[in-house]
Amino acid sequence: MTTTPVNPNDGSPLFLSVSVTDPAKMGNGVQAYISYKVITKTNFPEYQGPEKIVIRRYSDFAWLYDRLFEKYKGIFIPPLPEKNTVEKFRFSAEFIEMRRQALDTFVNRVASHHQLQQSDDLRIFLEADEQTMERARSQDTGIFKKKPSDLMQIFRVKYTSLGKIGVFELT
Repeated sequence: MTTTPVNPNDGSPLFLSVSVTDPAKMGNGVQAYISYKVITKTNFPEYQGPEKIVIRRYSDFAWLYDRLFEKYKGIFIPPLPEKNTVEKFRFSAEFIEMRRQALDTFVNRVASHHQLQQSDDLRIFLEADEQTMERARSQDTGIFKKKPSDLMQIFRVKYTSLGKIGVFELT
């Protein structure tokens, strides 16, 4: 028989509820992106308070996914919605709403998993201000932080490019 974990401060059952809301287009042209309001309600004692609202973009969700995938081997990490889409549909109301729903589903599945909900990376994602989140994301980028499959793709693209200009003979 399993028991529901309780808050050590007041004995109430622990809960962690997350909502992804209010998508908003930021920037212009190729620099444009969609940001989302992420609202967290919890009584977990390690969180800053009972409610926190932060602004996140898709790359922040991808950062969370990558961190969890890297640290929690053997645990199914819910999938993210696809990043790539046809440019003309990227900012359509239908696409934005479908992505918002998928991001909401992703983060709630993570937050409801008894091991993943204890993750420091999830707590950072749900509580850190935008500048702190940006720093966390940028620390995990660069050629030496890429997955092996990403590195192979980089080498393939460079090799193909060099072949096109005659440095290597492509067979």
